[in-house]
Amino acid sequence: MWLINTDTFELEEFANHPKKQYAILSHRWEENEATFESWAAQKGRQKKGYRKIMKFVHKAAERGFKYAWADTCCMNKKSSAELSEAINSMFKYYQDAAECYVYLSDLPPSNPSKDGSDIQSADETAILSEEARTSCFLKSKWFTRGWTLQELIAPNTVWFFDSDWQFYGEKRSLSSRIECATKIPESILDGSQHIRDCSIACRMSWAANRQTRRIEDLAYCLLGIFGIHMPLLYGEGETAFIRLQEEICKKTTDMSLFAWKTIQADELYSGLFARSPLNFKGLAAVARFGSALQTDFDDEIAVTNRGVRFDHMPLYISTQYGMLLDLNCWAKTHEETGTDLFLCLCRTQEGWVRCRANKIVFLDHHARADLKSLEMPRIFIRRTIDPGNLRSSDLFKGSIRFEFSPGISLISAEPSHLWDVCMQGFVPNRYLHGIVHISAKVGEYKPEEFIVLCGISHLDKVEFKIPDWRQAYRSRALGQTDPDFKEIRDLVRKKQLHTTEGYHKSQYYLRKYASGSCWNDDESCFTNDIATGIRHRISVRGQVVSECGEDREDPWDMVKFHVSSEQIQTTKEFEWGF
Repeated sequence: MWLINTDTFELEEFANHPKKQYAILSHRWEENEATFESWAAQKGRQKKGYRKIMKFVHKAAERGFKYAWADTCCMNKKSSAELSEAINSMFKYYQDAAECYVYLSDLPPSNPSKDGSDIQSADETAILSEEARTSCFLKSKWFTRGWTLQELIAPNTVWFFDSDWQFYGEKRSLSSRIECATKIPESILDGSQHIRDCSIACRMSWAANRQTRRIEDLAYCLLGIFGIHMPLLYGEGETAFIRLQEEICKKTTDMSLFAWKTIQADELYSGLFARSPLNFKGLAAVARFGSALQTDFDDEIAVTNRGVRFDHMPLYISTQYGMLLDLNCWAKTHEETGTDLFLCLCRTQEGWVRCRANKIVFLDHHARADLKSLEMPRIFIRRTIDPGNLRSSDLFKGSIRFEFSPGISLISAEPSHLWDVCMQGFVPNRYLHGIVHISAKVGEYKPEEFIVLCGISHLDKVEFKIPDWRQAYRSRALGQTDPDFKEIRDLVRKKQLHTTEGYHKSQYYLRKYASGSCWNDDESCFTNDIATGIRHRISVRGQVVSECGEDREDPWDMVKFHVSSEQIQTTKEFEWGF
């Protein structure tokens, strides 16, 4: 760490910075700032930025400090190692400073100096009222910069100075006003509450309206806020913010990290990670449940090459929203009551994704009680999705759905990683070989098991186009009296369709029992398939259904199989009229 000696004005290097023995500067970078090289060489003394640092050093000396630190001239930016160390340690630098001086170049002084030594008083022509100065203070651009967030929070003592280096106020005495401008709780500003007590979403929301000159710095300026250390890779763009969220995942199970919304209203699908702090705007009221209450999920969250992995994650089924992910956090409503936060999910062949990503679902305890719980042994939710690269038709076009008549119950469906519980069908997959295991019960007879084989064969086209895509669909219903029924049922029971061997077996049975397309081109419909059991008969009838999502401008076609059942009368029952 480099520090300015307030006696000699020279830079001195410290292997370990001296805690509470130096003053530190917070300001907005502007034109003609002093640099590490220019300060060391004592060049550019006429520059505005150089004079600003001199004023700061003099102020530190007046307060009795031997050392002072300013980011413009105390960081050697030509050394990537030193720059990385400084940025990763920035929060600590400000936290360990004895005093922090905030210089507000856009806050006019109450009494402009007349000695000509002030830094930026050339455009100041009048003394402002206290009310006007307060307005100028809260509207200062300093409150809009990304880097100044940690510079406001980290130091214990923060003094604000106007453009003439006249003292304006101290952080604690101004905390209520600052809270109104920044949405940072007064308890954080006055030090009565630790920053770790605030949820991830709450802390992210503080940076939602802040900007940095470089995209990467939107992530790097938040490292200290979340206690993260990571390499700096300028040029990576928005990936820096993704990396930050991945690092946060490694340190906490606070799922409010995922409590954000897409900015564009028509951006309905997304991954689990946000692209910017702006996505967290308006979520300062989000709080994490205490560990004692966090009984639903407090397990490991792992970032993998398949997405973000959750083990034993309970999902919830809503008649209004579909599949929901419980974020184990809550927010206080206008009525001062708490609501739990959920995200909408939908399944794809590449894993789960967020749907309705432009909103967060808030449910009170009454609405939560109506949800149906579904525990998943393991799920993967995609980390990111490029904006606009995923539409409703991409997710659902060519999917296979089932509609069961009364008396038909679903036992299981494999492969389960392609089965969507909410839409009761398989997500689109050009190599699907699915098996649906059902139970039929009509009248007083005992339930009877059936199997429905379905899949797609020889579908090599990128686009699903009518009538071509319908030719690829296969289906066949089998009863307990059919050959291979038990073997096929065992594939489902043992969940073997996830394995290579199981996949090839399902492919074999599909080709054996449904070698041709179930589409009747002459009649422009799917053929009706019937399977006869011991006491029941089921009918499987397919049809092409067109639907559209919330965007209304992106329709898609899919196949829906209607499965119905009827009772079979034996010969004796028929003769006696039963």
